[in-house]
Amino acid sequence: MLTARQINRIISQNLMRRKPLIHLLAFFVLACGLPAVFGNIEPNSAYLTLLQEKIYSQLIYPPKAAVQNLEGIVKIKLLLSNDGRIKNIDIAQSSGYPLLDAAAILSARNASPLPIPQGYNNSKDLQVIVPITYKNSTAVQDLSRNINVSSEIGLPPGLPFNRNQTAPAQPRVKPPSSLPTTKTAGSAAGPKALQKPVTQETEDEINRFMNIAVKNNEPSQVAREEIELAQIKVMEAVRNIYPAIKILGYNTTGEVYKVEYEEREAKVQLDQPIYYGDRLRNTYLQAKTNLDITKKNYDRLRIDTMNKTETAFYNLVAARMNLAAKDAIKEEANEIVDQVQKLFDAGMIIPLELTSVKNWYNQIIFQMNGIKQDLFMAELTFKQVLNAQDNPFISTDELEAKRLDLKLEDCIKAGLQHRPELALSDLMIKFQEYGQRIEKGKNSFTVDLSGSYGYYEGAYKTEPMRDANNWYVGLKVSKPWGASTVNSSITSESSQPRFGQTSPTKSTTGNFELNVMDNIRRIYDRKKSDIDLHRSISDKDQTVKTITFEVQDAFLNYQKALLQLNATETEMEFRRKEAELIKIRSRVAEVALSNSMESLYNLCDAQTKYFQALANYHISLANLKKACGYGIRI
Repeated sequence: MLTARQINRIISQNLMRRKPLIHLLAFFVLACGLPAVFGNIEPNSAYLTLLQEKIYSQLIYPPKAAVQNLEGIVKIKLLLSNDGRIKNIDIAQSSGYPLLDAAAILSARNASPLPIPQGYNNSKDLQVIVPITYKNSTAVQDLSRNINVSSEIGLPPGLPFNRNQTAPAQPRVKPPSSLPTTKTAGSAAGPKALQKPVTQETEDEINRFMNIAVKNNEPSQVAREEIELAQIKVMEAVRNIYPAIKILGYNTTGEVYKVEYEEREAKVQLDQPIYYGDRLRNTYLQAKTNLDITKKNYDRLRIDTMNKTETAFYNLVAARMNLAAKDAIKEEANEIVDQVQKLFDAGMIIPLELTSVKNWYNQIIFQMNGIKQDLFMAELTFKQVLNAQDNPFISTDELEAKRLDLKLEDCIKAGLQHRPELALSDLMIKFQEYGQRIEKGKNSFTVDLSGSYGYYEGAYKTEPMRDANNWYVGLKVSKPWGASTVNSSITSESSQPRFGQTSPTKSTTGNFELNVMDNIRRIYDRKKSDIDLHRSISDKDQTVKTITFEVQDAFLNYQKALLQLNATETEMEFRRKEAELIKIRSRVAEVALSNSMESLYNLCDAQTKYFQALANYHISLANLKKACGYGIRI
């Protein structure tokens, strides 16, 4: 009896010689003794691996089974139609765990249709037994491209799960040797982006665009002006602590009893707060806190702008990659159309075949036009985010999927440590605490010292000038009393009498006054400061909850995007291999050329899903970085 490897070689040789299929079937019955009635063949290792990969791409590892550390091998018996659909499925050998057996059957059904061995064109059904391994190891992860999802996120049942890891697995990166060596539509559409290593040039380019966007962003410009205004408020608070100095001078000419005179005086006046119950110091500290608040608000706006820039950048680059891949498919589609047209002109194919090929070709062109519109909108969005007049030059033409080791608890910790919103909440509490202290300080004594010293000279114009030194000193004490205010002061001065006036040259005066209900607002301000402080404390608690939720949501979206990227990559690779296989089969007239064009359209559609998933993957990373306050290194 022949081995499976020998059978496959004979199949390939006879197909290339275009021998009738009935001769091949008869050969199998006589030489191999295989029951062609049931279509059973001995699968070789390559085909078995292909079946396993297709099933593993939809593998379901129930969370309950992972938590219980259930492991085992399930052998499922499949009955496949000649188009790969599963007609019947059963357990050939149980793993010993009904939960794993049921998950294996469901995974196989989700993976349908399954690939058929190359050269197998039997009209009967194909029966094959496929072993499915459930094991918490990196071998299963690499083979199945599953994502290990942390149970802390609470993903719905049925998603791939690995009990021994909390960090999500990354998209499988194939070596360049796995790419086709011939020019096919798949060669331009393969996972080339996943092979490119992370380059510093790409990161530098993104950072450059971020700086441009932040610089041109109007809300950020307003925030910078608010920082300058807050700096002035700090200067004002400092100024209120030190003496207020005023320099005065005057010159007077006039008549007294028709006798002209002239007098001049220059003096320096000083007002110094002596005691305000720490009110001035707290006012200064509150002004400094307000300056920190404006800076953190600027950081918040800057992070928002950076996130918008990254999102627009990744959408734009992904759209360019998608269009470039479609151009490669279009070239191959043009070759098929030209070939079909020549065969039709020679009368070798029917009009229906030509019409079918053109219909599939038109759908590819229609999809390309849609991608061009998406690219135009992506360029417009990126230009608006940068607030630039012209479209900026982007040197990056590919995106890469980075290998990351992210854990939810680390992301939450980074978010609570680096998010400007949380720092703003802390600063607002501090600001309101200083405000409360200021209002309390308004109920204490205030003592102000004032004084002046000047040089005076004056005389009748018929007499020589006489000079004198004028001075004044006063002390004022004020004390709030409910909504009223009690003021008391004592002053002493020495001055030269002015011409035409009668005034003492030296005096000491004491003063007392009671202002009844002159400051009811003080009670209101005190109450409001207490409410503002309580509100800021409550806002901080809500901010902590919001940040934690946003980090969890961004982390979950990142894992979903990773799952979508893996799924679309698997589909794209499958469609690429399918297109290569159908192309080869069309060359030996085993399938119609319209099938080859249809496979190109399917590849085109799979590409679109993949590049959108690639953009979503990077955008989800950008959103995760924003949720963490750019406190994680990605």
